[in-house]
Amino acid sequence: QLEQHTDEKNEKRKTYLKKVTLLEQKARAAIEEREFDDAIEWCDACETVVTLCGGDLAKVLLVDRLRLDIGLGKGDVDLMELQRRVYRRILHDNSEKAAKEFLDEQGIDDPCVLRDLRPSFLLVSSVDCSTGGDEWQEALQSNPLEGDVAKVMVSLKMFKDQDWGNAKGKVGLALYDTNEVLLARCNLFGTCRSESFINTYGDRAYRTLYCEDDDVISKARPGFTYKLEFIVGDGGGHSIHLSEWACRIFFQDWNKDINTSQPMNDPEGDGGIYIGPVDDNNKANGNGRLEYYDGMTFIGCFSNGSMVSGVCYSQGGMRSLYTMVGGVWTTELDRNMIPNFPLGINLKVSEDENFEQESVYDSSESSAGDGEVSFELEG
Repeated sequence: QLEQHTDEKNEKRKTYLKKVTLLEQKARAAIEEREFDDAIEWCDACETVVTLCGGDLAKVLLVDRLRLDIGLGKGDVDLMELQRRVYRRILHDNSEKAAKEFLDEQGIDDPCVLRDLRPSFLLVSSVDCSTGGDEWQEALQSNPLEGDVAKVMVSLKMFKDQDWGNAKGKVGLALYDTNEVLLARCNLFGTCRSESFINTYGDRAYRTLYCEDDDVISKARPGFTYKLEFIVGDGGGHSIHLSEWACRIFFQDWNKDINTSQPMNDPEGDGGIYIGPVDDNNKANGNGRLEYYDGMTFIGCFSNGSMVSGVCYSQGGMRSLYTMVGGVWTTELDRNMIPNFPLGINLKVSEDENFEQESVYDSSESSAGDGEVSFELEG
């Protein structure tokens, strides 16, 4: 029975490959004949078949190459997003030679122009799980990393277990290569409800990992992925309960001209890491961001080490919460300020407790993109 099922699966795959190949040929022929509207239709059909059949990486790359070739044939001026998408696919396929050939073919000298090095945020809204035993379970996987990682900030608003009996609950950040092989895993906060956890983190857990301190950062390379993972614990009655689990990934080459990163508190004494320009006294000065340890982010203007004006966003960046004018928080959210202080991130969200559903927002790529969340938040 198993052998018959395997044979049927192989036959379906062969049929699928034939359909994709035929559609690609039709699209290529239309490009050659400069019938670009027809080429787009064939390309759309090709993408539909690829998507229905599981999104094979090589075939998704094929579709992206078709769209780029259509753009080139039409003489489109702005091809950056199409080039970026193809380049990402090639990197994810772990082919440095092919990536170099693609850059040469496109006349691109600096590959950095094709990488989106904005901070990458992951957000798991909630986890309520009582199965899985002592095995690590995946809550959310990042998109392939665009560059070498400088630091990762992780925070949890709530981290609880069943609140009785043995404590076994854990949460982790794991690094996987392009073949989904585990390279490193960091047990982020130890065991829930343990004495060391209570003494170190109390009611709220947050932690910053740096390249020099942890293998999960130092071993990260472009094309690799992170996974937010957790353990429930084996034995009767164990469960784990998490909320607003935020992970903020910062790349080494992002904002490298203004690479200052230092601890800072807001007017209420809540702390975080300031990233942005400084004055001669090494104090925050200019347009920058305060990445709070608890997961929130303030984007705004700073002067002489103090916050002056800007917008504060929720854990993971899903919502704009507060606005500041003249160093004072406004009584109500001033939505007119939000376009002036965009969050500027890539965001990937999992809101479903069974970890099957992702919220997708994408304004920088077409609807034919790969499902990553990329946007300038405007409320």
